[in-house]
Amino acid sequence: MPRYPEYRDSGVEWLGEVPAHWEVTPLKHFVSLRSGCTPSKENRSYWDGDVPWASSKDLKQEALGDTADPITQLALQEGVAELVPAGSLLVVVRGMILAHSFPETKALVPMAINQDLKALRPNARVRADFLVWQLQGSIPECA
Repeated sequence: MPRYPEYRDSGVEWLGEVPAHWEVTPLKHFVSLRSGCTPSKENRSYWDGDVPWASSKDLKQEALGDTADPITQLALQEGVAELVPAGSLLVVVRGMILAHSFPETKALVPMAINQDLKALRPNARVRADFLVWQLQGSIPECA
């Protein structure tokens, strides 16, 4: 690839210099973030329902429509879990898996997520598929 005519310091240590016309903007300006939680496993009326509930073990494919441990509508009604919208990008933010990989997927349907995940909802400034590509490309720099 040909070099750009002019570069400047990005202000981000690991990023270094960027083309002078690029805008370096924190991720928080491109997405809204949602956290998740785990309904009590002791309350069996919250489990084995028809509502997908994602955990890190489910993030093994590019797109996710079903999960290993679904919850019930009762868990949602009682406020012990909330849905994130379809189209959200789900990423693991906590756990030993981050020592060697960065699991992420796109939610195909509304679903609940556990506390080890974050749901990123891209705004109009960025396309979801580009954001996934950018996050995957940053893995070696963040390790």
